Amino acid sequence: MKDNKKQIATKIYRLLRMFSLATIVFGLILACSGKPTQNPSLNSHSSTSKCRVVKHVMGETCVPLNPHRIVTTDSLLLEPLLALDIKPIASRFPELQRGRSRHLSGKIDGIASLGIGESLNLETILQMKPDLILGWDSQIKKDYNLLSQIAPTVVLNYSQSDLNNCGGVNWKDCLQRTGELLDKSQQVVQLLDDYQQRVETIRKALGKHLSEIDVSIARFYWDGRMDTQNHPSYFAGSILQDIGFFIPTKQRQVNAYSPLNISLECLNLLDGDVMFAVISRSKDSEKYFQKYQKNLLWQQLKVVQNKQVFKVDGSYWLWGSVIAANAVLDDLFKYLVEDKK
Repeated sequence: MKDNKKQIATKIYRLLRMFSLATIVFGLILACSGKPTQNPSLNSHSSTSKCRVVKHVMGETCVPLNPHRIVTTDSLLLEPLLALDIKPIASRFPELQRGRSRHLSGKIDGIASLGIGESLNLETILQMKPDLILGWDSQIKKDYNLLSQIAPTVVLNYSQSDLNNCGGVNWKDCLQRTGELLDKSQQVVQLLDDYQQRVETIRKALGKHLSEIDVSIARFYWDGRMDTQNHPSYFAGSILQDIGFFIPTKQRQVNAYSPLNISLECLNLLDGDVMFAVISRSKDSEKYFQKYQKNLLWQQLKVVQNKQVFKVDGSYWLWGSVIAANAVLDDLFKYLVEDKK
């Protein structure tokens, strides 16, 4: 009998809790269902003496001077925040980023996941009690009125094509925009200066040989596909361009302006002085790389015979910001400078 009463009480408690949360979210929806206010985030939160007014694509928002509970609704903003010594309480985590190890080791511990996909769980964000919400316009524009009732919300403007490259060729611009938003532009300048100094260190270490080194970046997919990633439109490719490496001649002759899908019959396009084999966190990616290694056409490549194929971690070679860029520089220095001594 006592057990039945306890079970009934527990069910009632859960129903009341769910009803309370639903009431809060429903209230937010009602508050935002009519014509939006001109600057909802500016009118609903801290006084301007405790915050800094920031203009953005949806209007103006009074951003707290020292936010401590930031939620970012887009994974592309996570690494720039971490690089600026800001740890959000929650973020989206794409599958690729979840697999990161060395370069983000310890940095993402304790950050709650907002999941993967288009829709946002507003109830989850509400429960976290953020003091600032950040996101790109293509991701949160439709939810802006609701989010701005939860906390000051800033929507960063990017075209979809540029946004796709925010973790790629445009990583520096994304970092700069994030720094401007949080009044940390000087810190961004220092981060990019440090990165550039490391680039110059590698350039000087290689000296006159730099112009003689053709580098391929081959990505091995989980489904057996392979393509080149050394084109400047890709993240690692943009870093190679900063240093001054050349794309192998055969690749330039076929197509100098875009990446190439590589079949077994076209493996000779990868041949050069150095190849970086990018392996993702998928076990199948490693399996297919090993399969290629057993192929006679692969074994006939000059770069293979000279033992200049280096396996690297796709978790930071494929996508990232300044932390990942420095991890790529670590690998380049290790394999092309230190190991040559």
